Amino acid sequence: MEIKIKSFKKQKNNMYQLLLEDGNKVSLYDEVILKNDLLLKKSIDSKTLAELLRNNNETLCYNTAVKYLGIKLRHKKEMIAYLKRKGFADNVIADCIERLEKQNYLNEEVYVKAFVNDCLNLTNYGPIKIKQKLEVIGVDSDLVTKYLDKVSPDIWLERLDNLIDKKINLYKSLSQNKTKEKIYQNCFNEGYYKEDIGNILETKEITSDLKGLEKEYNRLRKKLENKYQNGELAYQVKGRLLKKGYSIADIEEFLANKKGDN
Repeated sequence: MEIKIKSFKKQKNNMYQLLLEDGNKVSLYDEVILKNDLLLKKSIDSKTLAELLRNNNETLCYNTAVKYLGIKLRHKKEMIAYLKRKGFADNVIADCIERLEKQNYLNEEVYVKAFVNDCLNLTNYGPIKIKQKLEVIGVDSDLVTKYLDKVSPDIWLERLDNLIDKKINLYKSLSQNKTKEKIYQNCFNEGYYKEDIGNILETKEITSDLKGLEKEYNRLRKKLENKYQNGELAYQVKGRLLKKGYSIADIEEFLANKKGDN
């Protein structure tokens, strides 16, 4: 039995509400309406209505995917997981993915290339971290290696050198050893190779901020002054500053400045 379409009412996002003669209301995308010639037919049967709703759900899935791609490029596995979270059935998602791939909206090589470029331009990530992040997403390891190998080794070293310079300034209140330790761990966590980190660190002159040294000196004196006196106190404080990673040169410079102030 056919049901007459009484009216079409425009809604948001290219949707129209169909008011049926039996009082039911159905919301459909304009492309579904046009594809099925509903403006001409002006009536539908129950079988056609079921097909329209199926087509509409497929269109909704596709539009949802395109909107998600509008934020940034996505990997196929990211897209599938996203559409599942949105509640679409597996068969609907499969058809949507096939359509996106045919239109080249989902292209693994393009995705990897863009991901690597974004990391180079927007993050401090080294090659190891970039590879790990792509593999977690589900990109084939060989494909990741292919694109990372296209990046000149000099670029990675330059990025690492700049990162180390920033960290030296960030940790300048710490002792030399502590500064090196933190920089090494930070750069390793960012995905750079241990050997490269060590080699570049060896070329850097790292000095302690005497204000940080002064703060540590005062803390140690206060802690030990009830236990040690005069020369023994100075000896104990100096020894503990050395254990904290401050260099003899920095300690001597600080003590000389302190003596001069007195």
